[in-house]
Amino acid sequence: MKKLALMMTLGAALIAGSLPAHAKDLGHGMLILGRLEAAPSGCTVLMSKYMLTLQHGEEELPQQGSMINTFGADDHVYIQLGGKNCDAEEGYKNIGLKFLGTADSVEGNTLANVDTGSAAAQGVSVQLSDMYSNIIIPNTTIATFPSANESGDPSHLTATFPLYFSLVNLKGQEATPGNIQTNLTVQIERL
Repeated sequence: MKKLALMMTLGAALIAGSLPAHAKDLGHGMLILGRLEAAPSGCTVLMSKYMLTLQHGEEELPQQGSMINTFGADDHVYIQLGGKNCDAEEGYKNIGLKFLGTADSVEGNTLANVDTGSAAAQGVSVQLSDMYSNIIIPNTTIATFPSANESGDPSHLTATFPLYFSLVNLKGQEATPGNIQTNLTVQIERL
């Protein structure tokens, strides 16, 4: 009797297992928990000033693309990095800076004047250069810190990048006096 009951139960289970399921699909949920935290190895751009007023006297503006020494620049800022992991342990050799902004439409190697008002200067843009008078091309050049230690030895010094700004006459255009406005974003690049 026990054998017969066991066989009937097993048979019923097999039959029930082979019948199509008509139960409603209730779906399956998944619970995801997370937490966003600040990166412990952050690195931030710090500048000696965040707003510049460039003025150029009545003397002739330098031509776009000309070498302008640091004494001839209209203004400058010092850029440093701040944060827990700004490559000081590797002598700043693995980090660079990229300068982003609206490039001029003539040669694309200066920051364009984005002021479109009636008092805007025409034929004038802002040229960037480093401490060696090398032109920094917006959105392209990745500049390294002049004091970067190529051997990669740790540095206890804070690396500083001097950036020079000069008003220039766009090639093939007549410069007219007026207001100039442009924006610049300094981006950290890992090399």
